Amino acid sequence: MCGVKMSAGRIIVLVTVSLLILGVAFWGYQNFLAPIETPTPVPLVTTNQAAQEIVSAEGVVAPARSVPLAFKIGGRVVEIFVSEGAAVRQNTMLARLDDAVFQKQIAQAQAQIKTAELQQQQAQAQVQVAEKQLAQLKAGGTAEQIAAAKAALDAAIVAYNKIAQGPTRDQLAALKAQVNNAQAALAQAQAAYDRAGGASNPFISQTREALALEQATNAYNAALAAYNDALAHPTASEIAAAHAQVQQARETLARLSPTQQQLDTAQAQIVAAQRAADTANAQIHQARAALETLQAQAQDFVLRAPFDGTIATKNVEVGQIVSPGAPLFVLGDLNSLQIETTDLAQVDAPRVQKGMRARITSDTFPEKTYAGIVSAIAPLASDLRGDKVFQVKIALDEEAKRDLRWGMTVNVEIVVQ
Repeated sequence: MCGVKMSAGRIIVLVTVSLLILGVAFWGYQNFLAPIETPTPVPLVTTNQAAQEIVSAEGVVAPARSVPLAFKIGGRVVEIFVSEGAAVRQNTMLARLDDAVFQKQIAQAQAQIKTAELQQQQAQAQVQVAEKQLAQLKAGGTAEQIAAAKAALDAAIVAYNKIAQGPTRDQLAALKAQVNNAQAALAQAQAAYDRAGGASNPFISQTREALALEQATNAYNAALAAYNDALAHPTASEIAAAHAQVQQARETLARLSPTQQQLDTAQAQIVAAQRAADTANAQIHQARAALETLQAQAQDFVLRAPFDGTIATKNVEVGQIVSPGAPLFVLGDLNSLQIETTDLAQVDAPRVQKGMRARITSDTFPEKTYAGIVSAIAPLASDLRGDKVFQVKIALDEEAKRDLRWGMTVNVEIVVQ
């Protein structure tokens, strides 16, 4: 039994050693004795489509046209006509400031125009009158007209002198004598009346003495009135009227046979009247210009939409006092949505050209990829956290315009090769 076990142990050892020797021999053969085989090259797969190269950037959705809107002047907001999200047309009124004081200034300017126009009309009428007078002077008159005018002047002078002179001494004496005679007749009638019983006689009114007394009284009063009237004339108004008649007659004669001085005077009146008309006309133009300036300034009290678009934000309420230039609304044209990149590196910017295709993806619509075209490249770099970046604008297709919203962030891949 012992002998058998020893033989089995040796056998195991011998087998192990033999396997070890064979392994070493095979390793040596493979590394040192076996012939080296040259591997067959694998052929390259060629394709007609070159590999695409892209430039990546982040971007934001924004309208091609958007603008903050503000008043040029400050004031109190009295009306607001739109709300956020409202679609507006160009020139739509958005808000209005209190312009009550300014409207009073406009009303005053309009009143000044009316006053100046009235003055101009009056001055122009004076020009026409002066021109007519000069024409009449130049026209003159016939011999018969001049003779008649001279006769009328002579008669007016005679009448004036007579009125201005008043009653003569003889006329006054005659009137005084009439008064005295009437007074004596009245005394006689009064004495006869008294002898007939006077007022104590109940039948005195039926007597001839009473009738004679009445007639004598009336005659005396008439004579006295005539005498006093003669003493009172001529009055100032009578003299003035007579003088006016003389002056009118002289002017009539002068027009029929004018002197050179009269012609020069008439011409000077035309010049003066025309100068007044020109001055009034200039005042009209100045007043109208002032009104136009005020009306133009009145537009500053109203804020209007500069183009068709949508009100994105409204930062004002009725009654609020606003400062000049303070943004109150943001208006954007949502029909012109595009992508504006925010971090395109300066090393990639030279590779991007207008017209290149772009792919746009958004976390809002992860299953969609939108197509776009590079429409513009900023000529000037901007700073982004210390790096220089260039903004690239990308026009969108209609599907992207329907899905994406103003302010969304997107990822952009621009195919540069």
